[in-house]
Amino acid sequence: MHNALPPFKRTILKFNREVGQSVVSIRQDLASVESGACEPPSTPAEARMALNQFMQSHPFWQNSLFQACRSGSLSQSDFQLIFAQYSLYSQNFTRYLAGLMANMEFDALRVKLIDNLWEESGGTNPDERHTEIFHQFLREGLNVDTSQIQYLDSTVLFVKEYLDFCLRSSASLSSAFLSLGTEAIVPRMYGIFVEGLLKAGIPETHLYFFKLHMEVDDAHAETLEEIMMAYSDKPYWFIQCQQSIDFALSLRMRFFEQLYLYIS
Repeated sequence: MHNALPPFKRTILKFNREVGQSVVSIRQDLASVESGACEPPSTPAEARMALNQFMQSHPFWQNSLFQACRSGSLSQSDFQLIFAQYSLYSQNFTRYLAGLMANMEFDALRVKLIDNLWEESGGTNPDERHTEIFHQFLREGLNVDTSQIQYLDSTVLFVKEYLDFCLRSSASLSSAFLSLGTEAIVPRMYGIFVEGLLKAGIPETHLYFFKLHMEVDDAHAETLEEIMMAYSDKPYWFIQCQQSIDFALSLRMRFFEQLYLYIS
């Protein structure tokens, strides 16, 4: 009897191995700093610039899903699957921020996150919460029945890994993970998605969610970067931030590759 796993299950196992390898890489790089084999930037300003450059040049930006968006090779049905799956990540976003907040020992830093959480939650109008705006895009822009979405194993795993990191990591690591590894990428990432959606024939009037985040997430990223920088005097801070950013981008890259594999 043939006992080989189907391709999709094999890919999920590969995903698990690669995530584990990323954790090992974090530990190895930290060990290299401890031994003096790697020297971080000498000032906080230089470190911040280096971390931004690291994010901007990460292999994440060359993932297959982005390339397909740029080439215009994705259809409306492709985007139905992509963004139906992405909705699980989106609707859990305030939990990632709450995980960071729970691990922040200084009240002055926690206060900085309140505006982000307030805005994501819609302020005094629950209908304006970002999750609902995204669901409106799914329903009206892509004709997705949001009550019938079934999430892939790889989607559930991605969200679990994301939330676990925010809940279990120190505030210095999770602030790097959520700032340069998450919020700071949004304007560029959503610009690529908008390009793909327009090329697939989705009317621009349905893309309010993306336009909104392309405008407001710079401020959200700035707040999270300020929190990250508040820990810059901690030992091994730079390499830990760099690897946290890498972990966030690598998780998302593998998730996007899984989605592209599924629609191919």
